[in-house]
Amino acid sequence: MAPFIGAALATATAIGTAIGLTGALATIVGAVLVIGTVALATKALKRSKQQKQKKGITGVLLTSAGTSESIPVVYGQRRIAGHRTFIGNNGSGNNDYLHLVETLCEGPIEGIQKIFYNDELVATSSDNGQTFDYSAGSTDYSSLVGTKFFDGSQTSAISASTQLISGQDDSRPQNSTFRTTASADDNRKGLGVAYCYHVLKWDDEKFAGGLPTITYEIKGKKVPQIGSDTTTTLTYSTNPARIIHDFLIHPTYGKNIPVTLLDTDSGKTFKTAETYCAENVDTAHDDTTQTTRYECHAFLDTDESVLDNLEALLTTCRGGLITGDTYKLLLDKPETVQDITINDDNIVGNIEFLQANKKTLLNRIRAKFPDEASEFNYQENITRVDDAKFGNTTNLTADNNVVLQRDIELPHTTNKAMVDRILTEELNQSRQSGVLEVEVDAGMLALSVGDVVKFTNTTLGQTDKKYRILSTVLKPDHRIALNMREYDDNVYWNNNKVLITNNKDDTDH
Repeated sequence: MAPFIGAALATATAIGTAIGLTGALATIVGAVLVIGTVALATKALKRSKQQKQKKGITGVLLTSAGTSESIPVVYGQRRIAGHRTFIGNNGSGNNDYLHLVETLCEGPIEGIQKIFYNDELVATSSDNGQTFDYSAGSTDYSSLVGTKFFDGSQTSAISASTQLISGQDDSRPQNSTFRTTASADDNRKGLGVAYCYHVLKWDDEKFAGGLPTITYEIKGKKVPQIGSDTTTTLTYSTNPARIIHDFLIHPTYGKNIPVTLLDTDSGKTFKTAETYCAENVDTAHDDTTQTTRYECHAFLDTDESVLDNLEALLTTCRGGLITGDTYKLLLDKPETVQDITINDDNIVGNIEFLQANKKTLLNRIRAKFPDEASEFNYQENITRVDDAKFGNTTNLTADNNVVLQRDIELPHTTNKAMVDRILTEELNQSRQSGVLEVEVDAGMLALSVGDVVKFTNTTLGQTDKKYRILSTVLKPDHRIALNMREYDDNVYWNNNKVLITNNKDDTDH
């Protein structure tokens, strides 16, 4: 897995680097690498393969058969296919019992919610996948199928006494070549891997088409609390901050960063992000029902680089990762304005203001996402946000009726209302995406990436205008180069559920 922090860190003169700019203004200032926000993450997602929800996997081989492919990581709730890592048969002279082992994903996971045969729902679980009701679908498989689920925390193989189909003695696993003994040294444990063991009793009607394609809707990885490592108690979570924290520290599929290097103390960035993601907000602009602000429901292909997977996870919360003495998770969200004003007294260098233009302004934004509402399949859906969504054409008119559109992918956000909220904020931010580059004296050294400050300058004609700091770079002469983006509270869903307008003249566009 390719590291996402390059050798440039060794020569870094930057104090910090931004959580990401929108669109064409997305630039990295200084030597510290930044990852984040939907805009930056899109570069990886545009080149990504289609979602591999039905890709086969092997990982830890439970048998010598099969190909050696990577084990995916699943966070939250998704529908996936397993990789068939064992197949065998037995029975009383007619080989009428078929034994299947399918590897699912990295564990431990919360459990299996549903099982599908050839896209037909055949089983549901009321206790995270330990026992199943095989009469859940239109066809009754109760006398033909038995399933034993292992969540990835197991330390031993299937017990020789396990009987998967009630009343069928010859269906016991020890009668298959998968498990011929109950010896303690059996190496077919699937350590750290979630998998399912199936026994199917042949039926000419139910299995006339041959072996079914089996898929599973699962609740995925259990993760540690923020500030704890992977050896502590793990619990299921869909909170993006906890999931990103797990991915950064995990030694197998993540970056294996010591948890002590993450900014996780009370009130610090990971904790603040966790709280913000978990807040309840209005579901839609015309709906006062409440839902969680952000959730992450991810299927990660571990053949992809750590950086690509991390960027995709960050899209679920409009987040960015910055590096310095510690790793900080910053979300693009409302902030308290610092009691600091940058003005002519502390400006010691050139000032450059980059006005939002047709390359950065948007009046329409679309996203592809795996829709959880699509009949269990998480099929690709497309939604868009523009003026018409809110019953007006203000921005389109301001842009001389030229459609300024961006297409992005949100591969780990499965709820359409959440997607629409992310798109609304992204479009709003584009209307306020002017960037200011200025050099200030060492008295501004206390400023940090993510801070919101006031700016006053007679040349630009700006008084107490709010900017968010995107990067700080310490120059050899002790000047500090700041890169800042226009800030407006109304960008965010908390404060304004509609699109904000660009109030500049057409000549500025």
